[in-house]
Amino acid sequence: MATSPALAVFSAPSWLPLTARGHHACAWGAEMEEKNGSNYPHIEMEIAELDLKAKVDNAIMEQEAAQHKASMAASEATGNALLEAESLMNLKSKDLEEKKGELKLLEDKIQRLEKVWSSVEEESLKNPSPAQREKVLEKQLHSLIEQLTAKQAQAERLITDIHAKEKDLERLNSIQRNLHSGSSEAGAARNRFGGGLLSGDEDSGSKAARRPGQSGGFRTEGQKRLMILRSAFVLYILVLHVVVFIKISVSN
Repeated sequence: MATSPALAVFSAPSWLPLTARGHHACAWGAEMEEKNGSNYPHIEMEIAELDLKAKVDNAIMEQEAAQHKASMAASEATGNALLEAESLMNLKSKDLEEKKGELKLLEDKIQRLEKVWSSVEEESLKNPSPAQREKVLEKQLHSLIEQLTAKQAQAERLITDIHAKEKDLERLNSIQRNLHSGSSEAGAARNRFGGGLLSGDEDSGSKAARRPGQSGGFRTEGQKRLMILRSAFVLYILVLHVVVFIKISVSN
């Protein structure tokens, strides 16, 4: 766009404010109106254009000032928020350090209490009170009674086995006696039908006479062993009873 002669003549200083430029333009327009009455419409348009341009420049400057002010306010608000956040973080860190210190003190106190409790337990074990001794003795008594009951049950089972063995032994003895009596009867029959075997019959008779005595000896020996086993178990149970009563009397 070409510059008009009027705009070329009008050269307001750039260092003047926009408002001053507007007044200067108005003054210049009035002067030009006086000098050039014939070019009045054209000059009026140029003056209006200059006035509009000045208003646009003023609006731009006001917008820039508002943006700068808003930016400064935002920066200030951001700075304040950062300061508040930093202050809050410092407070939280300080509170956390205090909590850590309290926790450390509490742990130390717990350790001291545990040491004191362990020493008290050791002392109570070394020097128990009457109630504690009574409880310990009751536990020992119950344990001994349980052991005695178990031993009695074991002894009863063994006695039952002994009775069963006795019955088996008696059954074997009866079988043996039946066999010997059968052999004696067979020998007597042979003696009746074989007169030439007198000496052999006498030997068989003497053997048959000796065998019942031998079976009776075996039976007596087995019974003695069974009686010895019974006596040993009874003695063992009596010893257990005596030990229990001795411990109870010593504890009291």
